[in-house]
Amino acid sequence: MGSEKVANVLLGSVQLMPDDLVVFVERIAVAVESSAIGGFYDALVVAVIGAISGAISAFLFNFFHWKLESKRNAVAEAALSLKEVVLDFESIAIKYWLTDYKEEELIECQISEIKMKSFLKLIIKYSRLLSGLSLNSRGKEIVKSIEGFSDSIFDRTTGGAFESASRKASKGRAAKIANDCAKARAELTELGVLS
Repeated sequence: MGSEKVANVLLGSVQLMPDDLVVFVERIAVAVESSAIGGFYDALVVAVIGAISGAISAFLFNFFHWKLESKRNAVAEAALSLKEVVLDFESIAIKYWLTDYKEEELIECQISEIKMKSFLKLIIKYSRLLSGLSLNSRGKEIVKSIEGFSDSIFDRTTGGAFESASRKASKGRAAKIANDCAKARAELTELGVLS
């Protein structure tokens, strides 16, 4: 009696359909009717197992997705922070090396020297932080280059007559510092985009 009711409802709603489609809908109605009566508990168990496995799959997907996003964000934030430090360092170092040491500007000169040392420590710290993160092969190449930059920029900036009363302006040293910093900023931008 139940299957006739379902079939009549379906047939009533599809009277304008071609005959093959009507037969197909009747077969679906019979299949739904027979599975609902004969295997209700089996269908319930399958539905519960399907719902649980779907929930677990969704949880695992979200867990790994957010873990990966967190790693990407950490790399991008570290690269951006280091890029900002390099930019600030570059402006101070260039100004420092483009001016001669003058007794009347001693305080400003000492402030620049202290700031440069501080920024150099930050550059070294951030480059070590980046090297500790898991990266793809290109990211690892960039981090090695940044570590090399942190070593070379320290030597280039603090070498020669740094902190000396006999320091003379060095346009060549300032240009090399600017070029090294520009290369490092470009690599850090690439690293931020890759992450």
